[in-house]
Formats: sequence, C-alpha cells, structure tokens
Amino acid sequence: MALQGFELGQYGDAARQAKARPVITGACLVRAPIAPRNVPYMFDRVDEFGGRVNVQRKVLVVEDDRLIAMELEERLVEFGHAVLGPAHTIEEAEALLAGERPDGALLDANVGGQSSVALGVKLAELGVPVAFCTGYDEIKNTPPILANAQVLTKPISDAQLQAGLNKLLG
Repeated sequence: MALQGFELGQYGDAARQAKARPVITGACLVRAPIAPRNVPYMFDRVDEFGGRVNVQRKVLVVEDDRLIAMELEERLVEFGHAVLGPAHTIEEAEALLAGERPDGALLDANVGGQSSVALGVKLAELGVPVAFCTGYDEIKNTPPILANAQVLTKPISDAQLQAGLNKLLG
C-alpha cells in the first residue's frame, strides 16, 4: 500500500497539515464507501490512519431462476458484500469455485432439477459456510456435514436475509 498524495478539498495547502485525508491507491482494502441508508456495513478493520475499513465478504450465489438471482445479488451488494456469480447451474458454480474461494454460499436447493446438496458438501469440506435458499421447509437427505446449514425459506425478507448472512459469515 503506498500513500500517493492528499485530498486537498476545501483546505488547500492547509490540508498538508492537520486536516489532510490520505488517498491510498493500488490497495484491495479501501476506506468504506458511504453506505446506502439503513444498510449496515461490516467494518472489520481499522487502517493505519484510524479509518474504518470495509472488508467485503464474498458470497457465492447459486440460483437457477435468473430474476431471483439478480434480485439476491442486488440485495447482497446493498448489504456490503461482494458476490461470486451468480451461478445458474451446478457446473457454473463449480467453475467459479475453481478460481476463487468464497467466504460463504447461498445455494438454491434445486438448481435446474439437480440437487445442490453435493455442492454444499464440497463447500463445507473446504470450510465455506453454506445456507440453502429454497421454497422448501427443509432439505431432505442432508449429510451430517450439512446438519447445521441454515435453510432460508423463499421469499426471504431483508431482515431474514441480513440475519442469515450474519449467522453465515459470523
């Protein structure tokens, strides 16, 4: 991380004294953007200048219904998360996983007529927490490794989604 300069803003040269705000470029972590109203951001770290840093959690979304996937992606971004995907098939999800490891995953239980339980097992074995977003009340034949996986029943309200994400991502 290299300090590239100062934002002078309305303070002109006086900014180089006490009122300067650092501008950092080339960094993965930056000062948190202003959050949309009523949307809590997760601040996990404090940078070397005392500012809060937004560390976005990457959430894999696997949903075959494109409209639901788009809406879920939008809501996750509003909550301050990065979205991996959305994947509309199990194969797309596996291809995404070959390149990146998410911090958590929201899986539709039935993706194009195919169960996502095997994908959930693979994610759990990698240490990725999994939640199922589904129209079903429960996931049948759930293996022991997914015994504690959340089931978020569609339609999911913002409050339910935020609570589920907090539990999923810790």
